[in-house]
Amino acid sequence: MPATIGTLIRAMSLPLGTMTLAVMYATAHAVVGVDGGGVAAVAATAALKAAPIWLLAFSTRTRIIALGLCLSSVGDFLLEFDNCLGIASPETAAGIPPDLFFIGGLASFLIAHVCYIVDFAGRPGGMSGGVGGAAALAVGVGLVAYLWDGVPEPLRPPVMVYAGVIATMAYTAVGGARIPKAAKGRSDALVGALFFVVSDSILAADRFKAPKEWHTNCTIAVMVTYYAAQLKIAQSGSA
Repeated sequence: MPATIGTLIRAMSLPLGTMTLAVMYATAHAVVGVDGGGVAAVAATAALKAAPIWLLAFSTRTRIIALGLCLSSVGDFLLEFDNCLGIASPETAAGIPPDLFFIGGLASFLIAHVCYIVDFAGRPGGMSGGVGGAAALAVGVGLVAYLWDGVPEPLRPPVMVYAGVIATMAYTAVGGARIPKAAKGRSDALVGALFFVVSDSILAADRFKAPKEWHTNCTIAVMVTYYAAQLKIAQSGSA
């Protein structure tokens, strides 16, 4: 019995640790969004946002997945500045090129997805997504089409490239999971990839399409699905 309890505690420690840090971030994000605080407050909030991803990076056994998670944490930091800086302290944004943090965050996540693609594609079946993989690619095309008229022209090329990369990541995850009796790591990768597609779709819709009054609800949905995605991808590298 004690061994069973110990196994359960070890199995739950990573999800619970991730969830605890995520709740701390959400609280800090809400405080900064409401009360302001300037660059220091945003930096502290950004660090809290990235903390669950650092935890996952140290927990996974696959180096390329760990690298993707570390790059994601950089993207988290930059996107938090993009999301909060103008709210927390508008005057601190003076002289900073528009969308600098957004493009930097996008680039960090793009390279992170390339890391995931390298890992997923190297698994058996990773390059044979079949109908499910084709559907993932179609979702990427559909998302770009939906967002197109709301995306400023300078951002259209990077958004298109990013959509293509995350769709490819989902394609390779679907391919690995299609293998009969697929290992748990492959099913974890698939669940993580699908959560990532949902998270990034909501994030893009919130930034380029959704009314401003939806922002809080969109942010909650983005972060819940995002942390779930990264948790499953990290676990896929340790199965």
